[in-house]
Amino acid sequence: MRNKVKNSINLVIILFLVAIIFFKNLIPIESMFLSQIVIYIIWLLVVFAGVRIFYSDKIGDFAFTTKNKVSKKVKRNARLIGLLIGIITNIAIIFMIDADDYLKGYHIIQKIVLAILLAPIVEEIVFRGYIQTILGFALAKYKNTGKIFWLPIIITSLIFSLLHFTAIKTVNIYQTIGIVTLAFAIGLFAGYFKEKYNSLIPSINLHIFSNMGAVFALLIVLIISPRTAHKQIARINKPTYYFDMNDSTKFMNSLMDFSIYEKNLLDSMRGKFQNIPVATLLTIDSTGKIVDIQLDSIRNEKYKITSEYYKSKALEVANKLPDFVPLNNLKGDTTILFYVSF
Repeated sequence: MRNKVKNSINLVIILFLVAIIFFKNLIPIESMFLSQIVIYIIWLLVVFAGVRIFYSDKIGDFAFTTKNKVSKKVKRNARLIGLLIGIITNIAIIFMIDADDYLKGYHIIQKIVLAILLAPIVEEIVFRGYIQTILGFALAKYKNTGKIFWLPIIITSLIFSLLHFTAIKTVNIYQTIGIVTLAFAIGLFAGYFKEKYNSLIPSINLHIFSNMGAVFALLIVLIISPRTAHKQIARINKPTYYFDMNDSTKFMNSLMDFSIYEKNLLDSMRGKFQNIPVATLLTIDSTGKIVDIQLDSIRNEKYKITSEYYKSKALEVANKLPDFVPLNNLKGDTTILFYVSF
């Protein structure tokens, strides 16, 4: 099979690998962790099949094996660069974050397994090992211009950044820029090591330590800005809520958990918990939507709540409440009492 045809077919395969991410919601698995594992398995099967079928005579170019020895110095440099990238970019992301936690929907252990073990290995095989190499074959006409070294690296890094952009669950533009920049930087340096040494070992090392940099970044922020760090820790440990008004016990417990959690996010380092309850009234329509939020002046006077700070923060917390599952057969509006305790 002619090289042009083989390269064209594999470029289509690359598009398929990218498209999987955009349609991952079609995977009939509720667990985000397991659905990500399925995507990784599909990626690896497609990649290894593509290489085996079309490039069996060039397997060495994909650096899937460890035959190409890399010195300890190179691996050490890759780890150091990865760690610096991870720390610097993640410190910026932590300070800019103002939305749901990145990778929301995963248990903390699952995050560690994905970030430190699975993602660096699988993504380096797919992106630096396969996609970057295929692009190198397709752009071979630039070989004599000196562009062949950097073009595949830059294009692969852009694709890598795009896929991380689709995984972000935030409307914060600064956080988005931070995460995309992190992914692009990983792509550039990991791509350089792969092309320079024809080995994925330095790239995987760089990727692992870059992801580990997020942990070190949180520790650094914990020292220089404890309030910011505590907010991020709180996001990781966000409780599960049950906002169905037909189960009064779970519903009221969820309201209380929500109150404490959101209050801590708003002001996580302001003194100790003093059990100062600020009463608010929530008006709910028949669909469970909160149509009005007001302070309960009578109860607040009873509890001698005079602080305007506490009152404003209580309203801020109440305004973050989502819609509820309303009571069965609820015809009109109803009002419930919601306490935010400081």
